Amino acid sequence: MDNQKITNALNLYIKPQSFPVAVKMYVSLDDLPEKIKVAGRDLKMQLTNCQAMGMARLQGRSIAITADDVTCPFGAVTLGFLPPKEGFLDGSVAAKRSFQSKEAEARNAQGLCRFKYQKYTAAVYAPLERALFQPDVIVIYGNSAQMMRLVQGYLYQTGGYLNSQLSGCFDCADSVTKAIITGEPQVVLPSNGARVFGGAKDSELIFSMPYQKTQQVLEGLKRTHDSGFWRYPIPSYLHFKAKMPPHEAELLGYLKE
Repeated sequence: MDNQKITNALNLYIKPQSFPVAVKMYVSLDDLPEKIKVAGRDLKMQLTNCQAMGMARLQGRSIAITADDVTCPFGAVTLGFLPPKEGFLDGSVAAKRSFQSKEAEARNAQGLCRFKYQKYTAAVYAPLERALFQPDVIVIYGNSAQMMRLVQGYLYQTGGYLNSQLSGCFDCADSVTKAIITGEPQVVLPSNGARVFGGAKDSELIFSMPYQKTQQVLEGLKRTHDSGFWRYPIPSYLHFKAKMPPHEAELLGYLKE
């Protein structure tokens, strides 16, 4: 499926309120599609991963970030742009940043899903419908009902459960790195960074869809949508007699006399 067809299907079945984002990792800047702006080199900007995602999904911009551009240490480590040094992994450098102890900080840092250091040179974020490349992963923001429909679409063929781990941190690692490494969709909580720097709303969650799972998800969405009950917006059941407050029921009786 091409990117426009995927976008059309998502617009039909879940109606996202922001652009689904195509994300692709590149080994060399020479491989970037034409017209992709590199944040530092072309725009003279330094960004967090969350900002690049926000620019793509809220502003419709296509942008690449490299090790020289990323201002978030965790975002740089998860994309393999910076090495996870000893003080990072044992929690000593960032001790008590977000956790009670060095040990808790270390457990969090060691659990960060990450690409091998220097495996990639750049990450490109673009609105799916405008992306001139086949994405590694498609990232969709939406409300809980839209997330429910995407999960239902994914599980239509197999049943069972979609397993996601939640930490409240590092949504870029879960929605991009983890989805690519595992090849499995992820449901992700937007982190503080996504809210502060990326424009994520309190009502939003993230569904991250590896490209190779796209056909499965969309086919499941179509099949369940066609049933009539499994649709978004969720249809309300309105075939019942409403019970009116006593004073209004009394007024109705009076008017009918």
